[in-house]
Amino acid sequence: MSILKGLSRNRSKFTTFATLGDVNLALERDNEQAGNVSAGDWKNIKKEDMESLYLAEPLMSGGINKTCSKLVSSWLTLDDPAEDKTIDDRIAENLYNFYNTIELKSKLYKAIKDALIFGNGWLELVPEKGLQNSRTPIKPSAGIKDVVNVEPKYMLDRIYRYGKGDDEFYYIEEHKGKKIFHHSSRIIHIAWDTIGTQRFGNSVYIKAYKSMVSKLNMDWALGEIIYRFGKPFIVIKTTGASPKELQKAYEVLKKLSPRSGFAGTERHEFDILNPEAVNPDPFAKYYYINCAASLEMPFMVFMGAQKGQLTGSEIDLADWCSNLESKQEMLLTPAVNKINNYFLKGNWSGIVVWNPLLIDDKKEAEIKKIYAETIKILYNDAGLLTEIEGRQWLRNKGFDIPEDDSMFDDMPSDDESPDDFDFPLEPEENLEWVKNLSREQLAKLRETYDKKGVIH
Repeated sequence: MSILKGLSRNRSKFTTFATLGDVNLALERDNEQAGNVSAGDWKNIKKEDMESLYLAEPLMSGGINKTCSKLVSSWLTLDDPAEDKTIDDRIAENLYNFYNTIELKSKLYKAIKDALIFGNGWLELVPEKGLQNSRTPIKPSAGIKDVVNVEPKYMLDRIYRYGKGDDEFYYIEEHKGKKIFHHSSRIIHIAWDTIGTQRFGNSVYIKAYKSMVSKLNMDWALGEIIYRFGKPFIVIKTTGASPKELQKAYEVLKKLSPRSGFAGTERHEFDILNPEAVNPDPFAKYYYINCAASLEMPFMVFMGAQKGQLTGSEIDLADWCSNLESKQEMLLTPAVNKINNYFLKGNWSGIVVWNPLLIDDKKEAEIKKIYAETIKILYNDAGLLTEIEGRQWLRNKGFDIPEDDSMFDDMPSDDESPDDFDFPLEPEENLEWVKNLSREQLAKLRETYDKKGVIH
């Protein structure tokens, strides 16, 4: 039975059932007797239980989603491995278009999410034509037309070898008693938090297992606390009462309301107690700290606080982003490189550069100011750009410029090619270089202006 199989309630019994693997977890109050979830053995957690934990506990699932979003949100840039070269524009454009067509960013997001929840995320390459049998190896020269996610719950944590080569094995998918063998060349496997020589990863719920179970117990207990302490506790004492009189007193208690009263003799004593509820915050924080640690996430990020709210949180955020950038290189870069190589039919020789995850507001403002000053010189002062070219240049630099350029001028530039002008790429160098040109040089630059030389 799943954790989400939930609640059954009637007048005499309130029960919450939960199962984690082979460990039966029951939260039960029968005749006002309460029991606790047993933490059991984390090795018994099944994939169905990991999914149930993700669906049942919002803070942990929120932390998983934040990690996934952060890893892919800034996206990537394709480049040439040589420092003095850039990747061919046509190759880059073809790959970027392919990413958009197959929605690669969202598929990587899901694969990472599966890896965090189940320990392993999976993507499968779809050949361009033919070779649709999942057992058949595919070579990069075959090309691919799509990349799809594989259901992680059905992928087994073992492989089947058919030879001695490094790639001569199958990943195994099993569902409803049927096994499907996927050749290793077709599969991109993202394993989270491996240990030693492990091929398969470990779910974040393994680390957080006992804390998660305790947290679920606390969620249940909080409901009991509100039920018990959310209103006064009424007591009627009857001296020398018979069982029948006690039953009548109990019936009176059930009918009492803020608008009703109580009348009795000297044998009856009526009292209203206002017990104090325990403060759950320290216990909850203990669980949340452990859950955040299992995600390797700063506590304030896990809880949803804004950066800079507490002293030291900026450092925590920077460390977290640095850690995620390492995971991008180790887990996502090999995946994207494989996709690129198969899409280009074995002709991928570039590199994948992940865009920075953290640029503080001050630095971002300084960079945009430099770009704005540069465009002012190139457009207003030197007249080297048309209005439309200037707007597109600002878009390429991250400015939020509307796409509609129909109202702006697009006078053609001279067709001559530049001879001795070499535009720098960095914004600081670009601005400084333009500022240092003389009027004669600016005039010559205008004469020899070429779009590709200015708009990077």
